[in-house]
Amino acid sequence: MIFQRIEVRNLFSYRHADFDLGGARPGCNIALISGRNGYGKTSLLNAVKLLFVGPNQALYQSVQRGRELKPKEYVLGLGEEWLGIINRQARRQGDTRCEVRIRWHESIGPVEAVRRWDLAGGSYEETLELELLGESRRHLAGGDAQAFLGERLPEDYLPYFFYDGEQIQQLAEAARAQQIEQM
Repeated sequence: MIFQRIEVRNLFSYRHADFDLGGARPGCNIALISGRNGYGKTSLLNAVKLLFVGPNQALYQSVQRGRELKPKEYVLGLGEEWLGIINRQARRQGDTRCEVRIRWHESIGPVEAVRRWDLAGGSYEETLELELLGESRRHLAGGDAQAFLGERLPEDYLPYFFYDGEQIQQLAEAARAQQIEQM
């Protein structure tokens, strides 16, 4: 699976972003994302994770240490502590749709997947759609689309393929706390 394009709309710190990864070459299968703090690196990784597995346990826990959100709280927000997955500017302007779309190439041909959330009032609707654009063109939605993604990248493997450097800091802090406790 070689990513060609990632589009993020109204999700986390992105109002609209389009990442063209078309310059990837065979044998060059690692992408390094760098930038200053607060410039959207973690937002991009979380958007990619959301596309593949939807809101999951690891993402709920990443919001606030020591507190686990429920899926609805993760998506819609929880007061001022966590404002949910939708971009704050989009929320203020009344835009209630957010999505992540990824196009990649694999042995069966090009694939495009989109996961979107339509937020209205105190609820939301999540949709997942996949287009197989190769010779055997097909449209998959819902559970079929999720099964297809799960075959490509099982949820348990996700942390090993999309790794956030902030995790190193968390591990270091946890190890330091254990060392102090042992002393």
